[in-house]
Amino acid sequence: MTWLAGWIQDWGMKWISWFFFFALALSPLLSGREFTGKNGKKIEAEILSKTAKEVELKLKDGRTLKVPLASLSEGDQLYVATWESPEEIQRKLKAIDPDEVLAAKGYVDFPFEIVGQATVVTLQLGGKDVKLMIHHGNEQPVILQSAMEEKELPIAALEGEGGGQVVGTYRPDKITNGKGELSSAEFLVAKIDGLPAGVDGLIGGQFFVDRKARMDFVHKKLWLAD
Repeated sequence: MTWLAGWIQDWGMKWISWFFFFALALSPLLSGREFTGKNGKKIEAEILSKTAKEVELKLKDGRTLKVPLASLSEGDQLYVATWESPEEIQRKLKAIDPDEVLAAKGYVDFPFEIVGQATVVTLQLGGKDVKLMIHHGNEQPVILQSAMEEKELPIAALEGEGGGQVVGTYRPDKITNGKGELSSAEFLVAKIDGLPAGVDGLIGGQFFVDRKARMDFVHKKLWLAD
């Protein structure tokens, strides 16, 4: 599977999961429910509103009636106690902070900036800020040999004969933003020409797929997870 196909599949599954989540959350609001009174009588209705002592129900024929909670079965009383109006659900959904959701799922955010036509993200590797341009042409992230030498980061020799643009590898203890951290990954060290000034290498492609990348262009954050 190519990184693009994996990206699309990953996003597709996320949208499907959210769709079913909201469908399940809203399903009680979209159809009626059978309520049972303590006298055994059953009616099919949907909740319109509730107070501490009664619930307003809408029957299948359109009529509405207010029913004392104490007159319902224990199961229905519990259902009414946990029921929320569509307005309340919308209010809670709007109050959700996406950053808090991602952080709770183990994501770590990394700042990025737009430099000309390039998007450059900053990671801390080995205690040093490393600026990597987002580029999806490589399976692994790449750091320039010159940047590694300037930041005094260790370069591991390639196994075998090596040669070409790649001169070695680098595996930091962790990938961090100064607060949160992710497990390590192998970076290729290479000689590359033509990158914008101040850019230390490239990142993207399969690495983004593996790390479940999410980009927030409003706050300029790249979210990654293990």
